[in-house]
Amino acid sequence: MAEGAKTAEEAAAFFGKAQALATAREISLAEVRSQQPADRREQPVQRMVTVGRPRQQANRHYLRLLVALARSNGCEIGLYQNNTAAVLYGLPSDIATIERLFAAIAPQMIRLGEDYLRKGDWRGEIAMDSRTGQVRPVTRQGARASFYHGFTDTLSV
Repeated sequence: MAEGAKTAEEAAAFFGKAQALATAREISLAEVRSQQPADRREQPVQRMVTVGRPRQQANRHYLRLLVALARSNGCEIGLYQNNTAAVLYGLPSDIATIERLFAAIAPQMIRLGEDYLRKGDWRGEIAMDSRTGQVRPVTRQGARASFYHGFTDTLSV
């Protein structure tokens, strides 16, 4: 279907529809790709994605988002030890999809998190400190981290 498309946009639309149908019918995307002619099959690649500069607290949240997107789109991911970047392993089209999604969703996650903090519903909440077991009031930083975790968890498959 997509191989007969006249434009790249048309091919992408056909492929997107095929992916949605495959998900609905539980058809493996690998099976579908294996049916393509050998000369048109994509070969796996690896690509580095930088999420921030060293020692930025937001990096871990960006990486958590990137991991959720990678898993949802059939790619493997390796994280840099300093939390500044990740390496995506997969097909070029899958990696391109992840990069587009990340570029669109990361700013939304930050904006929605700031809206949540500004609204203040988290004030007065308590949480248990996982290291000490003590119950303490939720801080602004803790509320932000909790929001980002919940946000990325909703994206995980």
